[in-house]
Amino acid sequence: MNIFKGSILLAFAFIFMLAPSAWSHPHMSIDNSVTAVFDANGLAGFRLEWTFDEMSSSIFILDFDVNKNGRLEKSEIAALEKGAFSNLKNFEYFTNILTGLS
Repeated sequence: MNIFKGSILLAFAFIFMLAPSAWSHPHMSIDNSVTAVFDANGLAGFRLEWTFDEMSSSIFILDFDVNKNGRLEKSEIAALEKGAFSNLKNFEYFTNILTGLS
C-alpha cells in the first residue's frame, strides 16, 4: 500500500472516531450525580440531580422567564418541564436500576 492510500485510511479512521461527539449538543453540558436515600427500613430510593452549565441555564431563563424577573416561578418551571424535558422520555432518559443480578 502506498503512503497516499495509507494516509487516506488513517484520516477516515480519525474522522469516524470523532463522529459521535459531532452528534452531541455542543452548547449543553450536564453534570449529574446519584445519591442513595435511606429511611428507617433501609434503601428508600435514589435522588438524581442534573446540573446544567451556565449557557444552558441562561437559555432556559431567556426562553421561559415570562415575567422577565431573572428567576423561574412555579408556572414557568412547569412550562420549562413541558417544553424542554417531557419529550426526553422518547430518548430513554430514564435510569434503570437492576437488582438480584447473579
